[in-house]
Amino acid sequence: MAIAIGHNLLQSNVSLSAIIISALCLIGYGISFFVPMDYLTMTLPISVLAASITTFFMSMHFHFRQLFIYGYTLAWGIRLLVHLIRRAVADKSDRRLDPIRNNFLLRGLTFLGMILLAFSFTLPTAMVSAIKPSFLQGWTVRDILGIVFWVAGFVMEIVADVHLFSFRHKSENAGKICRSGLWAHHRHPNYIGEVLQWWGIFLLSTPAILGVEWLLVIAPIFSTICLLFVSGIPPAEWALNQEFGNTAEYEDYKADSGMFIPWFKSKKEMSEPAAPPSDSGTSNQPVTQPSPTASAPHDTNTMNEEYQERQRKIQQRNSDMQQAAPNPAAGITSD
Repeated sequence: MAIAIGHNLLQSNVSLSAIIISALCLIGYGISFFVPMDYLTMTLPISVLAASITTFFMSMHFHFRQLFIYGYTLAWGIRLLVHLIRRAVADKSDRRLDPIRNNFLLRGLTFLGMILLAFSFTLPTAMVSAIKPSFLQGWTVRDILGIVFWVAGFVMEIVADVHLFSFRHKSENAGKICRSGLWAHHRHPNYIGEVLQWWGIFLLSTPAILGVEWLLVIAPIFSTICLLFVSGIPPAEWALNQEFGNTAEYEDYKADSGMFIPWFKSKKEMSEPAAPPSDSGTSNQPVTQPSPTASAPHDTNTMNEEYQERQRKIQQRNSDMQQAAPNPAAGITSD
């Protein structure tokens, strides 16, 4: 009897979440024709928060595992909502949304993507909250790993977003690429944090699920796929290419950093010259006379050849990213 009641509640939670999310996203889609799209990206966290809070009050179960999943989902939604509001107010316009502003079809696909993404994010709360606490076991290793994953991801995402926001809004950094902090060796550290959070929630949920409840693995898988191939990294990479093009600084940054997995510059690369020395023209800098024993022409030619070879490697390595294009679901996630 208890199991049947649990399944009835499960069906109610999942169905109610789907209805709430679909309704809010459809409302957002309608409003998007009258309000800038930059504000409508907030539909994602708002719908996740509304559905999660509703299922909590529908279930009213207070096992520590359920409370952790509730709390983590709410913290994720509140952080993203605050970030999107601050970005919309400060930046006025997100260039990643430009392709969909006046495109009816792409606008619709964007909100459809929001519905699917929001629904996958609410599955853990909807499913785990339907289980009676008496059926839930105590602490496990997976609980500890889940908490570690989520906390690490949450802190990483906040630190990355705050650092990038601060960097972009300093006048002395106009036209520059952020290459400090978490952004030194990774072009999208906030997305690593996002993925870690949803895999952490999944790990925290696994000791409580049986049978059909394993469908909640959709949340971390769908989130990872979207960030890697749809609404996260592709439009962010396109925006970077649009802003910095093929500048030497950006090419160097791409060579020294990874899109998803951090890339650390080797000691050999760090010892190479940043640019070939000039052998003509005048300079205001004092000229240092070469040592009598040094072979200046030979050293200069060698350094020039090393620099040119390095530039060829950089261009070959990143040629596939030169053709990056904006994605219709751009702007659904933070950056």
